[in-house]
Amino acid sequence: MYSMRSAKVNASKIGEYALGSCASNAEIIAKFDLPDDAEVEEILLEVNIERCPYCGWWFESGELVSDESDEICCDDCRTA
Repeated sequence: MYSMRSAKVNASKIGEYALGSCASNAEIIAKFDLPDDAEVEEILLEVNIERCPYCGWWFESGELVSDESDEICCDDCRTA
């Protein structure tokens, strides 16, 4: 079991890998040797990274929110 410090470091490394990609949960689990039932979205939320629900790419959480729209998605999907 990871300590809180090593879990945060792991979340940061996972975030660096996922950010700006469309890596699947299975890919992330395999890459970082996580348990098969790991909650990838929860791990990445710890470092403020979320997946756009439309295109599947990973973004910093703040990039999925717009002042002009209530829709939670990336700029590319919002304008599509």
